[in-house]
Amino acid sequence: MIGKLLVTPLYKKRSCTKLENHRSVSLTSIPCEVLESLLRDQLREHINVHNLSPKHQHGFTCGQSCFTNLLESTEDWTRAYVEGFDVDIVYLDDTVLYKRLIKKLKGYMAFQEHLTSG
Repeated sequence: MIGKLLVTPLYKKRSCTKLENHRSVSLTSIPCEVLESLLRDQLREHINVHNLSPKHQHGFTCGQSCFTNLLESTEDWTRAYVEGFDVDIVYLDDTVLYKRLIKKLKGYMAFQEHLTSG
């Protein structure tokens, strides 16, 4: 069964009749799962041994998480505030909302020089 993939829509929110309210979930065979696990472990080891991960990488990194990202960010914000800088924070964990927010804020000329859509 290698090479075949069964993708199933999984309902996540709101109206179940709209496609965008479903998340696609793939069910793979056991050999594929084992191979994926071996490749992931080898790739992770290679990245760690050769220091290829950025310093501020939190996702998909052993010992790092959204929580450690939030702690590090809070420390940076506090330091900036104590040093007299103005600190405005918008923390979103949703790429779609982020892109919509940036698009709306870019409409206001005062914000354009401070925004990035990265």
